[in-house]
Amino acid sequence: MKLLQYFGIILFSVFLLGCAARDHQKDTIYGSWSGWTSSQLGPTYQRYTFHTNGIYAYNGRILMVPFIKANSTGGTYRLEEDYIIMVSGTRTNTYSYVLQSNSLKIKQPSFKAFTLKRR
Repeated sequence: MKLLQYFGIILFSVFLLGCAARDHQKDTIYGSWSGWTSSQLGPTYQRYTFHTNGIYAYNGRILMVPFIKANSTGGTYRLEEDYIIMVSGTRTNTYSYVLQSNSLKIKQPSFKAFTLKRR
């Protein structure tokens, strides 16, 4: 009987640890993020997707010209302290970022910061 009680306690503990791990996933950059920013051509809808294997994808659409993609790219990324380093082809971009629950604030060098929401 005692063995069954210990077994039940172990199973319950594993269950709780599994729940905690899933809640922690909310505080990661992994997943899709989107939001509006301003560009030289007008308001732009941006979508970033960060995969757990270090691959990212970016798509942008200009509001005034919705049938033309403003930009579409992808590549690899890595996180170092408060920076996202994105590499696409021969180009490397480094941005500072702040992650707060369902918001991702990205600051580009020489540009304003913009905020994206988790999709």
